[in-house]
Amino acid sequence: MEQTMITHAFPFIRRSTSHRWLAVAAIAAMMPSASLVIAVPLPAQPAGGPEKLKLVDGGTLTISEANSPTSVDISKDGQFVYMASFGSGTVDVFKRDAANGTLTRVQALAASEKLPLKGAVHIHLSPNNDYAAVSCFYDSSLVLFARDGKTGELSMLDALDRDSKLDGVPLFKLTSDAAWSPDGKFLCVGERDLNQIVAVQVADKKLKVVQAFAGTDDCFANVRGLWVSPDGKTLFAASPPAGCGRARGDGSGRRRDAEHSRDTQIRAR
Repeated sequence: MEQTMITHAFPFIRRSTSHRWLAVAAIAAMMPSASLVIAVPLPAQPAGGPEKLKLVDGGTLTISEANSPTSVDISKDGQFVYMASFGSGTVDVFKRDAANGTLTRVQALAASEKLPLKGAVHIHLSPNNDYAAVSCFYDSSLVLFARDGKTGELSMLDALDRDSKLDGVPLFKLTSDAAWSPDGKFLCVGERDLNQIVAVQVADKKLKVVQAFAGTDDCFANVRGLWVSPDGKTLFAASPPAGCGRARGDGSGRRRDAEHSRDTQIRAR
């Protein structure tokens, strides 16, 4: 594989649970309308030594139907790779051969009237890997999928979109990232246009909104990325105008207060 194939791309990377390989999704420089999915092994290194990357032969796929990949995730067992593509509004599932790193596409999902995947920007597997959540920019949606542990395939269960409301107030216009709570009972969803975080409960294979949280001083303005701490008590949000936002929860999925920083200075709100 020539290095120039991803020279002009913005790669999206996820490390496997075993820490033995990476999944990389990128735009193919020679075919701008196509995507590359690469399995890159991480060889064992001497203690304190540098971590070097090496591409396995056959570990790369070029997918012409997937345009502008924006997120990848890997199943805990390392057998499956999941990719969301913003430009094509698609979600692809790949099975990985552990012996040689070869990737085989086993499922391709595309936006439709019944499947709101336009602008699919992030895909995240739940902590127990039973579900996958996909946040979609253009469809202003959060889509919940059930995941088959044997085949890796996804089937849609429920979705929230621009018609979803809480107390009569719209929740979504431009959906960005989503993050699972460690127990898999809640999702926090970033809303870039409304400058807020939406807390969603996952129960009985359905999505239920429990809170829309804006914080203070537009601390979630144009929010792009979310991460929940391992203890589930703190949500971190990357917001270009505000810097880094932080919200603490109360165990019910709700955010109860917020802080944000500019130039690395944290200020209580």
